[in-house]
Amino acid sequence: SLNNVHLRNITFATSRQGTGNLNNGALNLTSCTDFSVNYCTFNNFVGTGDGGQMFLGSSTNGVIENCRFGTINSAIFAGTCQNILIANNQVNNGTSRGFYATSGTSMTIFNNLIANTGRSIYFDTAKSKIIANEIVAGTGTFGIFMSATGNNNKDYIIANNTIAVSGTTIGIDIGGTNCITTGNTLIGASTGEGILIE
Repeated sequence: SLNNVHLRNITFATSRQGTGNLNNGALNLTSCTDFSVNYCTFNNFVGTGDGGQMFLGSSTNGVIENCRFGTINSAIFAGTCQNILIANNQVNNGTSRGFYATSGTSMTIFNNLIANTGRSIYFDTAKSKIIANEIVAGTGTFGIFMSATGNNNKDYIIANNTIAVSGTTIGIDIGGTNCITTGNTLIGASTGEGILIE
C-alpha cells in the first residue's frame, strides 16, 4: 500500500481500456491512503468495459478535485473505497457512467458538472452524499442511480442537484434504507420517470 500520494497538473493523453476490464485506464490507485488528484486532465479514453480513466481500489481518505475528463467510457470507477471526496470536476462526452462506485462507504460527490450519455452517477455504496451536482446527460438513461446489487445503498443523501436527462432523473433500487432526497431540480424525463423507486 501507498500513503500520502499527491498528483497535480498531469495530462493523460490517450488511455486504453480492455473489454470487460475494470482497472487498466490512465490512472490506477489501489490500496492508497491519504491521496489527492488535482487539476489533472484525462483525454481520449478508449475501451468498452465499465472501468474508468481513473480506477480506485480499496483506497481511503482521498480527494479528486478540479479534474477534466474528456471522451470516456467511465470517468472514475471506485471499488471498496472509504472517505473519498470527488468535487469540482468536469466530465464530457461519456458513453457509460460518469462516476461508478461499488461496495464503498462515506463517499461525497459535490459540485461536479457531468455531461454523460449513460448513468451519470451509479453508486452501490453506503453513507454517501451526492450534493449540488449539475447533470446534463442528454439521452442518458439515469441521472443518478443507486443500485442495490450489493445491498449497500443505505444511509445516503441526494440533495440540491440539477438533473436534466431524457430518461429517469433519480433511480433508487429496492432495498435502499435511510435514504434522503431533497432540494433537487429535475428537468426532462421524457422517456422515464422523475424519481423511480423499484
